[in-house]
Amino acid sequence: MRKSSKNIRTQADYYLKMMSANQLNVEISKNLVSLSEDGDAMSNLNQIEHLTRILFYLKYEYKPNNKNLKKMLNYQKLMDRNPTSYGKMTNKQGQEIEFFEHPIFGDETEVIVVCHELKLASYSTFFETYDMTAEHGEYQPSFVDGQLQIG
Repeated sequence: MRKSSKNIRTQADYYLKMMSANQLNVEISKNLVSLSEDGDAMSNLNQIEHLTRILFYLKYEYKPNNKNLKKMLNYQKLMDRNPTSYGKMTNKQGQEIEFFEHPIFGDETEVIVVCHELKLASYSTFFETYDMTAEHGEYQPSFVDGQLQIG
């Protein structure tokens, strides 16, 4: 019997409270590989189908809301790890924004946006900088009231 799409959304949202969509995608993919390599894959068929449906939901239906869009980081701990800079820009508010690669996970996670003047850092939800630095400014990052805003 198939699980309803509402149940899939509920379960995916539960996991997303603990990790980003990208991290959840990686974890589910690892579990799928493990289950398919198991000698008795037929007994794991329901679990494989369920995990695949969550992956499908994440890829095609999941639309993050403001609660799980941007996670603020500890600015000082990030800077202490000496992350690799992708470049800098000045946004419409005059804030100098610098983009960093995650010091441990590298390009497997979202680009980190930092404003040194405000000593704020946050995940951007983007894996590349070109949309955030494009001339049209539609996805330009800025910090407002201590939170990252995109656009």
